[in-house]
Amino acid sequence: MVPSSTLATPWVQVYATLLLVWASHDEGQTWTKRAEIPKYVHRGLNRLQNDVLLWAVDIRDTPSIRGHGLFIFRSTDSGHTWQGPILVHDFGFEGGSTLLPSGRILATLRYQREFLPSDPPDLEKRNRSISPGVPWKRVFVLNSDDGDETWFIPRQLTTVFGQTFGYPATQSDGTAVVIHDTRYGPGPPGSRAMISCDEGQIWLDQVYYLDYTTFTGS
Repeated sequence: MVPSSTLATPWVQVYATLLLVWASHDEGQTWTKRAEIPKYVHRGLNRLQNDVLLWAVDIRDTPSIRGHGLFIFRSTDSGHTWQGPILVHDFGFEGGSTLLPSGRILATLRYQREFLPSDPPDLEKRNRSISPGVPWKRVFVLNSDDGDETWFIPRQLTTVFGQTFGYPATQSDGTAVVIHDTRYGPGPPGSRAMISCDEGQIWLDQVYYLDYTTFTGS
């Protein structure tokens, strides 16, 4: 979150190991505990433009043991209480969310899964996978029309294997931007951006290079 003394709601900070919610009213100088949530893997806390907090968490485990997927917890009182978990997608991880001018929520997720028996035998080759047994590893986008209670089917955004972690933002004129990582090329690893002029329905066939690094991570 961006430091600002004019925020309508206080900052909220999340610690992944204990999954505690802490809040600060003095720009991070002091903190007080707000809430606890059962142990998931923390992936991102988003404050929408209407001050709703969405806490994205994911579970990466064998489905028969504990389940897996991307979940959302929601708070409408600055993090004092939370509703959830709300399942976003079975094979979704990471990601973020933003409120569009129309009132819809635009979210990103990392769609990654192992090869399934129902998959075409050449799926890994077609998707240019470099991870054996993993045919999908890309950024997808999806929408919610009811404040994150239910989610539409995800749509593929990035086309290169290893473009995984994406984060969305939006402007008042409906322009949506997703910044994502590119881990395995083409070109050096780094961050890139894609733009939509209609709230994420159609994306421009153009990629903006933002930075590069020698680290093949997010």
